[in-house]
Amino acid sequence: FKLTDSPNETLTEIRFWISSILAKATNLAPIVLVGTHLDKCRSFEEASARADAVFEMVKSTFASTENVKIYPPVLINPKPI
Repeated sequence: FKLTDSPNETLTEIRFWISSILAKATNLAPIVLVGTHLDKCRSFEEASARADAVFEMVKSTFASTENVKIYPPVLINPKPI
């Protein structure tokens, strides 16, 4: 998902993809959310907050879906320490 999109817009897109996966998956489907366009965000903190917001929305949306395991997003700060 694009870290630059609003969480609501992102949720709509992710809902489509997870529904597509569930239509084909016969067993537990591990799902890893991948945030892109980190370089377009104003700061790493902004990107991290957006990723967390999306994860919480997706987790609550699919909480009752038994055969889906959604892992929290991991962001890697591209700037050297």
